[in-house]
Amino acid sequence: MNDGASLEILCFRLGGILWGIEADQVERIARSAEASDAPLLDPARVLGVAPSEFTSGRRLFLRTGSARVVLPVDEVLDLVSLSANNLAALPPLIAGALPDHRIWAVGKMGDEILLLLDVATLAGMKQSSMAAGELNRLVVELKARVSAFQVT
Repeated sequence: MNDGASLEILCFRLGGILWGIEADQVERIARSAEASDAPLLDPARVLGVAPSEFTSGRRLFLRTGSARVVLPVDEVLDLVSLSANNLAALPPLIAGALPDHRIWAVGKMGDEILLLLDVATLAGMKQSSMAAGELNRLVVELKARVSAFQVT
């Protein structure tokens, strides 16, 4: 986890789940129709969720080092500042069930659980995937476990 005083997190919704990415890893936000030479990630393959069919959606152009990828999202919500005190590591049972570190922490935005994504892991996932629905099942389990705890 970043040891800085606070992190600027871009919050967005995808597949009914609240996600976040460190703002300095977001190159830009564009309309879904905008073309790109960067690889387009399939949220169903890399996160186990699919964008809503009923929204116009946006695309997040993400960069870490020289790696660039594009992630379609349902909606971009807000840019928030979170301190390390507002974040928690994934519970060991959940972290151990993930094949990598694509979700590196959990936080809260209002009353909702915020799952923080690691762009470096996503950028390396152009061809990899989880079993269909596996990550979604883990997210549901994570929400159930974390909802009982208050992230302070």
